[in-house]
Amino acid sequence: MAFKRVVVTLHSIKNTGTGPDPGDELEIFGRISVGKLVFVPEIGQTVAGNVKNVFDHASDQTLEIPQGFAFNFPPAHRHELDISDGQQLQITGRIGEQDDIGENDFFPNIDIKKSFAGITTETLIIPLNESGQKIEINMSTVVAAEG
Repeated sequence: MAFKRVVVTLHSIKNTGTGPDPGDELEIFGRISVGKLVFVPEIGQTVAGNVKNVFDHASDQTLEIPQGFAFNFPPAHRHELDISDGQQLQITGRIGEQDDIGENDFFPNIDIKKSFAGITTETLIIPLNESGQKIEINMSTVVAAEG
């Protein structure tokens, strides 16, 4: 069966707009996970497997990112996994912005699925917007081996 060894790396989160909130920075928290989706015939369902969080910050451990700047992650914020023909790569996430007054803001959910054939070496720029607060998540996928 054909396979691809895929390396998914989180490079940065950039604040592209603070929106109406006071101050010139966003306080970012949340989680971004990378894994694969596998169909299990015995139960007739697709399940997530080999999942790793490449970003995991609680709301009391925010990243403070000034407008126009990016927080660059060290190379350890990556996940290497083997994906076989018939499986999918999945990147999911829920990112929030901490507010001192009122409820925290949450950006739209991240849910990217790539079929086996669609997994290539590429840069992924994921723009998210919540009421004028804007971030860009910079990730990449690299096909390190195929067989």
